[in-house]
Amino acid sequence: MKTPPDRPRLRRWPYRLLWTFLAAAFAFSLLLNCTAVNLLQSADLSPSAFLSGDKPEDEFPSFRETPSYGAAGPKVVRIDLDGEISRSSSASPFSRSVDPVELLLRQIRCAAADPDVAAILLEVDSPGGGLTASDEIYHELLRFKKADTNRVVVGLVHDMAASGAYYALLPADHIVAQPTALIGSIGVILPSVNAAALADRLGVADASVKSGDNKDLLNPLRPVDPAHLAILQTAVDASYERFLSLVAAHRHRTPKHFRPLCDGRVFPADEALKQGFVDSVGYREDALGVLASLLEVPEVRLVRYERPSSFLDDLFSLAAPFRTLSAALTPFASRSPLALWTP
Repeated sequence: MKTPPDRPRLRRWPYRLLWTFLAAAFAFSLLLNCTAVNLLQSADLSPSAFLSGDKPEDEFPSFRETPSYGAAGPKVVRIDLDGEISRSSSASPFSRSVDPVELLLRQIRCAAADPDVAAILLEVDSPGGGLTASDEIYHELLRFKKADTNRVVVGLVHDMAASGAYYALLPADHIVAQPTALIGSIGVILPSVNAAALADRLGVADASVKSGDNKDLLNPLRPVDPAHLAILQTAVDASYERFLSLVAAHRHRTPKHFRPLCDGRVFPADEALKQGFVDSVGYREDALGVLASLLEVPEVRLVRYERPSSFLDDLFSLAAPFRTLSAALTPFASRSPLALWTP
């Protein structure tokens, strides 16, 4: 029997060298990333840390200012009210976001603290959201105007200014709605779902321990109690009356005029103009013309505020789809009154 020839022995040292190099690169990368994460977590990444020294971030917010439109005239800050109005900041190993309501409030405060700012152009595309959050934006815009009585606020509605978004926009001296915009949905809703019948079929029973009969209002595992509904209806009605009175006061009409219209419906731009919800129908250039007219100048200069971002902000933005899903479910999970259009 013929013996097969010996196979040539492979040279293994190049492979060992390659694996050693890869292992060393992996270890170095791991060490570098751990160090970077520790430094970023311990660092203050707020806008005020970059721009305002030791001043309190919420009281004296500061942003990077970038030119937006025009090169001459009084400074006007463009601020976006976009998406659902919800305090939804998150901080976890897999997500990092800033409360969008607080970020908007800081922009208004920053504009108020700048003596060179003559006006705010509030660009709105929102179905509304939390009633209290909407009221906070409304209040901060009033403070901006009270800080200097010569200042003005102009609203520009793109797709929608519904419910809480319209509430927040009420301090505007002039509201311009684009021709395709939807306006209105004045009202308050307290979302709730009752699953008592389903729980009974599944053999699930509520075992809550409460201090009083009204401590578990709208308990989803108990049959709906008319007394509970009456209590909550009173609270919702009070919020609605405040909303209605503010609409009437800022739009210079009587509550009697607006009450039949403020039943939750939305209006196209032309009808909203006819009913007094907006002041004109147009586009951004029309809003700029309104600003110039109110400030009695030939033109204005728009700027935007930008918040410094870090590598972690960009990395955690990958979690945005999960936050979007969470926001979509907010009306069904909320136990607070909402000024939100939910078609």
